[in-house]
Amino acid sequence: MLYVGLCLMAVGGISALIGLVKMLIDAFGNSILWGLGILAMPVCGICSVTTSAPWNIVFAVAQLVIPVVYAILYWDSAKRYFLAWLVGSIIFGAGSGFLVIGIAQDAKEKRVYALVKELYRAKQDKKNPRNTYQWAVYLDQKITKLNKELATEGITDDQIKEYEELIEQNQE
Repeated sequence: MLYVGLCLMAVGGISALIGLVKMLIDAFGNSILWGLGILAMPVCGICSVTTSAPWNIVFAVAQLVIPVVYAILYWDSAKRYFLAWLVGSIIFGAGSGFLVIGIAQDAKEKRVYALVKELYRAKQDKKNPRNTYQWAVYLDQKITKLNKELATEGITDDQIKEYEELIEQNQE
């Protein structure tokens, strides 16, 4: 998911950028004011992220309204560029969504791996014959706690065994 998101963002970003640059050139060909309006789009985008409410909403709307109004008024000359910008922006947004999902999955995977690694170490410690009774009780409690945490993450015993095998391979 992570790489799919990055690829979609790259393709969408390039398409949107090409559409925006072409629309900018076309807008300056029609009027300097339209050119400046299209040129203000990226500035509005930056301002919509960096300012607080209600101005962030104003800038976000301005970022979307300017190219739509321009495309409606000059549809014959601007439709290809507008559609390239629009489709590229949608693909970029979808890629952002995939990227967020990928990052969340990666974080969960790392958390589960760390929990299983801790569980594996506790099980290995428990096998030590020189442990005191108190230490063995502590390890039992720790193993139980870790198993509960893994269960809340939706990890089955078979998956735990797979992770433990991976940990054993990494230790060799």
